[in-house]
Amino acid sequence: MRRFGEYYDRKFSNPQLKILISEIIHRYELNKKLSIHDRLWLVDENHLSQMISRVLQITGELGVLTRFALFTGLRGEEIGYLHKKELCNKLFGCNCSSLHVIEKKNGHCVIIVNRIVGQKHCYFTIAPTKPWLKFRATSPAVYEQRKAAHAILKSYTDGQISFMDLRKFHYNVLCRSEMKESGAEVLQGSSP
Repeated sequence: MRRFGEYYDRKFSNPQLKILISEIIHRYELNKKLSIHDRLWLVDENHLSQMISRVLQITGELGVLTRFALFTGLRGEEIGYLHKKELCNKLFGCNCSSLHVIEKKNGHCVIIVNRIVGQKHCYFTIAPTKPWLKFRATSPAVYEQRKAAHAILKSYTDGQISFMDLRKFHYNVLCRSEMKESGAEVLQGSSP
């Protein structure tokens, strides 16, 4: 949240905006008792483009994992869940607990997940079909593999990006698309 003022100061060359935003944050205690994971993120489009292009340079199985995480915006545990969960080939009114994948002609697929753990919701995700198939063909996306992907991301981005940041980048890209914030929140499982 404190970076919010710095962003507008850089964008509009108006240091008074930074001071005003800082005072509002302090007065209303907007970041009080928030962990780093819950704080608001505002990402400049140029920074977003640079970091995404670095992420897409990663090769091998970890590259497949990071691309899938970036394209879907799923949490780490949800990625592991999708990898090991069996697929159901019935696409009509099935009530089983398996994943249901609907491939579309535009090269994307809709993956019905319906996973709720505590306050974390994951109803479905949309992914390009080729990365989805590559992801399912790789070794399981267990915690150790995600941890290794985290370390690779740190090295490729000079310590600027972690594995968790891919979800935030996904959200920022969706907010700038035709989906806007409301569509992004539904896809991220944040919608009530």
